[in-house]
Amino acid sequence: MTDTDLKNVPSYSKVLAHLLKAPLYAHDKDGWHQLLQHQRSIQQHFGAVALTLYVDEQEGYAFLKPLSAEEEEMWREERGEDPPRLVSQRKLSYGHTLILVLLRKRLLEHDAQGGDTRLVIPRDEIQEMMQVFLPDETNQARLTENVESGINKMIDIGILRALNNDREHVEVNRILKAKITPTELESIVESLKKYRP
Repeated sequence: MTDTDLKNVPSYSKVLAHLLKAPLYAHDKDGWHQLLQHQRSIQQHFGAVALTLYVDEQEGYAFLKPLSAEEEEMWREERGEDPPRLVSQRKLSYGHTLILVLLRKRLLEHDAQGGDTRLVIPRDEIQEMMQVFLPDETNQARLTENVESGINKMIDIGILRALNNDREHVEVNRILKAKITPTELESIVESLKKYRP
């Protein structure tokens, strides 16, 4: 890379790289500040490759979304080609989907009660919530192992946040509100009940 190339690298390049891998949260103060400062340029950068930057300043998160079906159609009409696919769609197992939906339901209940915006819950509570949806003969040791695996998966994809010096609790990231709306929630819960293993 030449000196000229280095001069052309935007000051917010770390934010671009971060967003391609995971959501960005307000607790990453430097990254969040750069995101808000250069939001329009960042949106233009990702818009060129058919991604939309979704920012919720009040809740303190940002992530990249693929174009909606309508936006994809507009892209085709304007450019005469299909938009590129840069964000992979993750397929989740039944257990992972179940955790995701139960956490969203818990966040909805928490918000309805008012008070603290942070939702920190014990890992044991996630296991208790899951037990209702699993066959009665589910082996307890296997359930605990599956819940831990599911919690780790939710941490990997940015839905949960591990807490420093506290292995017993996790924080539910509020980005989950943007991933599953209240309208979608109940129908997904009913589907999970119907198709449980």
